[in-house]
Amino acid sequence: MNYNMISLILLCGIIAFFVNFSVFWVIGNLSAVAYNMIGHSKTVLVIFIGSIIFHEPFNKRQIFGLTFTMFGVFMYSYFKYIRKITK
Repeated sequence: MNYNMISLILLCGIIAFFVNFSVFWVIGNLSAVAYNMIGHSKTVLVIFIGSIIFHEPFNKRQIFGLTFTMFGVFMYSYFKYIRKITK
């Protein structure tokens, strides 16, 4: 193994640590459902950015799925916010 490979393995370990730490923080401070909503938002963002980078157009089914997912995330956030205000 050379220095570059060891550096990349170490970098992956550090990134994995911070990913796990952020998951622990989100679930501890918010909820498991909020963590799930963040995960869905991240997935939509990754798909959207990947489509732009690789010049892949969306078909109607994909657009519907992405829109439906983001609608659910926004509705969850909206009702969670309204519930917080009324308390």
